[in-house]
Amino acid sequence: MPSNDMDTNIRTTTTTTNDDDDDDSETRSLTDSIRQHVVDGNLRYHAYHQGTYAFPNDETEQSRFHGMDLSPIQPDWVPENVEFFVDDFEDDRGWGYAADSFDYIHVRHTTHSIKNRPQLWKRIYEHLKPGGYVEVQEFQYVASCDDASCDGPYAWRDFLRYLEAGLGALGSDLNGIRHVEPELLAAGFGDVSSRDVRCPLGPWPEGRRARERGRALRDAMSLGLVGLARRPLRDGLGWSAVQIEMFLVDVRKDLVREAEDGRPLFHSYFPFRVVFARKPVPGEAGVGSPVGGCAFGG
Repeated sequence: MPSNDMDTNIRTTTTTTNDDDDDDSETRSLTDSIRQHVVDGNLRYHAYHQGTYAFPNDETEQSRFHGMDLSPIQPDWVPENVEFFVDDFEDDRGWGYAADSFDYIHVRHTTHSIKNRPQLWKRIYEHLKPGGYVEVQEFQYVASCDDASCDGPYAWRDFLRYLEAGLGALGSDLNGIRHVEPELLAAGFGDVSSRDVRCPLGPWPEGRRARERGRALRDAMSLGLVGLARRPLRDGLGWSAVQIEMFLVDVRKDLVREAEDGRPLFHSYFPFRVVFARKPVPGEAGVGSPVGGCAFGG
């Protein structure tokens, strides 16, 4: 079950600027070439006068990071120990990794599109090393509010409800993150826990940094409305293009609607849930065994 440690207030982070911390290129004595390295067997060696010193800069082999996505959206340059792959982790063929390959697996903003979550947790369990962790992060797509500002009509709240219904008709669970904890327990994981934090939608909180975050999230959602709405509302709910666009007009208005004092009228936020779980080591007491035979499909 989710823990009850959701932030009671949207915190403000204050920072001060120190001009002495600026990286002034006019006073640097080290050039970029000095900082370059040669990688051999996942150990880093200095590139400057290569071979003069025979030993690596690293005490141990570098950790490796593999990222997977359906689209090649990653930057062209990445560190030597980072690789990105275009693949589908729900593919019937499974994963191209040996069992017990990873210390940590991270899943973010993905559960709403997974057709068979138990199968995914089973695969993650199989590919984690004993004692390794999985972390799942996801918005709960609801217009949560702690005051009376959202008690009346609110098109953004309606949008999220239609979005959930449309995705449900297409075989996906928009708020599947709510079920992840018991599913991980059923898959054999132990030490399952979660925490929720508030992500404000719009610049309504007190504090400059909180307002900046809220404005950025609101702008991102506003810019992405058409992409979010098209398939769920058209293919899932049978709406026409005209119906969708007319509805989104009201949604956009409510995202920026102001009260008489010029402040944002609606004080809504996304609950953002983070779930952690650990694969037990052999012989560890108090945890179950992984379930098998999970079927493919939604």
